[in-house]
Amino acid sequence: MIRALVVDDSDIVRKYVRTILEFRGDIEVCAEAVNGKEGVTKALEHHPDLVILDLTMPVMDGLTAAAELRKRLPQLPILVCSIHDSPEVVKQAKQVGARGYVRKEHILQLPDAVDALLFHNATYFQPEN
Repeated sequence: MIRALVVDDSDIVRKYVRTILEFRGDIEVCAEAVNGKEGVTKALEHHPDLVILDLTMPVMDGLTAAAELRKRLPQLPILVCSIHDSPEVVKQAKQVGARGYVRKEHILQLPDAVDALLFHNATYFQPEN
C-alpha cells in the first residue's frame, strides 16, 4: 500500500484528492496538512511514500515546503498540484525538487502522475499550454 500525504489549505481539494487516490485501491492517504509547515512536520512524523503539495498556502507556501522536504527527506517524491499554469512556476517547482506537477484543472491525472513517480522512476510535468 502506497502512503500519501496531501498538503492543501482547501478542505474540499484535500477530500477530492483523497477520493481520487484511494479509489485506486493501492493508495492510502496517511495524513493531511493545511499549510507547508504542517506538511513538513507530518511528513517527518508519518514517513509517506509520496507528498502531494499545493503551492499557494498560508504560513509556509508549497515552494518553501518542497525545498525543506528535499533537505530533510531527499528521497521523498514531491508532486505539486496547483492552480498555477505559468511555465515559470513549474520551473520553480522543479528547482526546489518537485518530480511532478499537475494543474488542479487536470486533477484526474493524479493517478498517472503517481504511477510515473513511484512505479516508473520518472517525472510527470504536464505540457504547458
